[in-house]
Amino acid sequence: MGLWSKGKGGSSQDWFIEAYRRQNISFDKIFAWEPTPHTEEEIGANVPPAVREVLHYFNVAVDPAPGAQNNPLRLLREVACADDFVVFKVDVDAITVEATLIEQILADNALSGLIDELYFEDHVVDSPMVERGWDITLREPHNRRAKPRLLSESYRLFQLLRMRGIRAHSWV
Repeated sequence: MGLWSKGKGGSSQDWFIEAYRRQNISFDKIFAWEPTPHTEEEIGANVPPAVREVLHYFNVAVDPAPGAQNNPLRLLREVACADDFVVFKVDVDAITVEATLIEQILADNALSGLIDELYFEDHVVDSPMVERGWDITLREPHNRRAKPRLLSESYRLFQLLRMRGIRAHSWV
């Protein structure tokens, strides 16, 4: 099953499609960023046909700079309107990039007004998930200098997102 079912974003995308399908919600567009290079053949052979029809796949790293070509929030502003049901997942395994995206959402009422539901893999100090092998700060060289949040700070962050009207969930 390759990159769709064995990580590379596919397993979580599969979860989203199935979880929302059970609620009679189907996605008409899926935008995904993946920095690990994949050929068109790999992508085409491993993404289910129903998903391939709606998938917009960017095989580059997310750029958190406001307005940058590969900033997902720039694209969101361009393609979404307030009446759309928008699910946004922040999980690019780069703590500073993820934090910057969340800060941009919180700083912009119009942008946060476009997002209905948000999933965020917030990297917190002493997360119970560390016991399950989840500790991105130790594994990824670009994250070693990043400062993970305290759990209390993470709760406050999710509270702020929810106060904006976003159904915000921790991804792990």
